[in-house]
Amino acid sequence: MVQSKNLSEDGGMLSAPTYIGTVSDRFGSVRQEVTDARETRSTETARLEKLRAPLNTYLPAAPAGWARFSWTDELATPLELLKQQDDIAGALLEEMQHTNVQMAMLGQSGKDLRARQQQEEYQFYSKAEALISIRVRYAEPREVVSQTEFEAALEDAADPAKALSNPIAAQRNMAKVQEGAMQMAMRNMAGVSMVEWTPFARVQGVTFAQGVNIAEDPSPVVRLKADLGAGITLKVRALADKQTIVELLQAIDYDTLNALQPVQMAGIGKGGVTLIAADETAKQAVQPATAQAPKPVVAEEPTEVAEKPKVRRAAGFGGSSCTMVGQMKRCRIGTD
Repeated sequence: MVQSKNLSEDGGMLSAPTYIGTVSDRFGSVRQEVTDARETRSTETARLEKLRAPLNTYLPAAPAGWARFSWTDELATPLELLKQQDDIAGALLEEMQHTNVQMAMLGQSGKDLRARQQQEEYQFYSKAEALISIRVRYAEPREVVSQTEFEAALEDAADPAKALSNPIAAQRNMAKVQEGAMQMAMRNMAGVSMVEWTPFARVQGVTFAQGVNIAEDPSPVVRLKADLGAGITLKVRALADKQTIVELLQAIDYDTLNALQPVQMAGIGKGGVTLIAADETAKQAVQPATAQAPKPVVAEEPTEVAEKPKVRRAAGFGGSSCTMVGQMKRCRIGTD
């Protein structure tokens, strides 16, 4: 009876029947919270299970008139994807951007990492003389370590007394130092990048940017990149015209890729905006978000592909990617 003497909203005492009613309501609320928590765990478990599969599993089957292939060096060469394959340090550095730093350092060699990426992240598509590769990458969201936090963590790490007094806190602090150092290195690398990115197209709400390396000779290979949010990144290499590239990009199931992320982004997928333009004047052609994406031009029905497609070779492939700056020779190691 002591609990039943709670105050009501008007300051009076609750009667026993009224109090019993509130208990029922509270139990109902708790049951709903438990149900919601179970559904959340179930959804997260299903998401993590999907991520166990090779990511290129979620890239589209060959649309009508197209053929689809797994990675081969023969297909990768004209798209300039082999330039970095022997760069072991670059492979490890890229992997550390997408995984836990310690796990990447203790993981496989750079060549093994490249081999796994080739088989699990890439897919190639061809149509007539066009050749396009699509790469899908996933990275768990990472804690952003500010400069202030990084400096404080460094100071604590240099104090042996703090490490001895609380080993668990010291371990977390060291992890923050490592993460902060990695993020600082990546910011510095981004600051000296010679690749300029400009808008290429927006497909079902996903914005693709085109990269051009201003330190190298012009290349016929079109380089595209798109971030779907805090998780999925798409990278595209193409020897094709813009209409053909966009036709293939529209075949991607962005709803499925979006669902792989811990936080799904709004406006991505079937109801997303499609803008097939690269300049500012074309913005007036943006379709409403509720409109469906334009249907791609459909070629004749696909036939059995008996051999690898004939593709245009990138001019100058196999040469150096160096440029003279004054009296110095600068060679660039990029990422795909």
